[in-house]
Amino acid sequence: MRRLMIWILLSVPVTLHANVIWAALVLEKRLFSWWAIAIGLLVEWLFVRQLFQITFRKAALAAIAANAFSAILGIPLIPLAGLVWDLVLSLLDWFITKSVPALFDHIDLYAVGKVISWCGTLVIACAVNVLLEGLFYKKVFKFDFLFKSRKFLWFMLANFASVGAAAASLIINQSFLLNPHAG
Repeated sequence: MRRLMIWILLSVPVTLHANVIWAALVLEKRLFSWWAIAIGLLVEWLFVRQLFQITFRKAALAAIAANAFSAILGIPLIPLAGLVWDLVLSLLDWFITKSVPALFDHIDLYAVGKVISWCGTLVIACAVNVLLEGLFYKKVFKFDFLFKSRKFLWFMLANFASVGAAAASLIINQSFLLNPHAG
């Protein structure tokens, strides 16, 4: 009987189990769009060239290799980091509403929390990409990348070009707003 129940549960489509939007997972799907990749590579190629003072050819090779590395490792890490972020926000929301409920009687904390969740997801996706790419630049190409430096912030900005474009496409795509599973 137990095996039958497990088989039935596993045969039900995953979309039937979902009742929340996991921002990091939705965003990750868009990060692998050809245009988001093209925007990211173009912007990062220019940043790599300028920040490391290398040739355009070496900058192109470094940007492509580092982005491939961050894409492979980012597939599990971005959604996991987003999940942790959403869990922290949920716990914080629960704590606030339980400890001082009168302060939030006229505020829709769910809506505010979703905006904060999406904004945090953008920052987290950029940070995961920059951490992975920075590690790659430092270890493979032996570039002088420091994680506590202005270069880190410049690469956050460069990564925001592709991550921001992917997020903006979700806002522009009205069908997503009406049906998140159509994404």
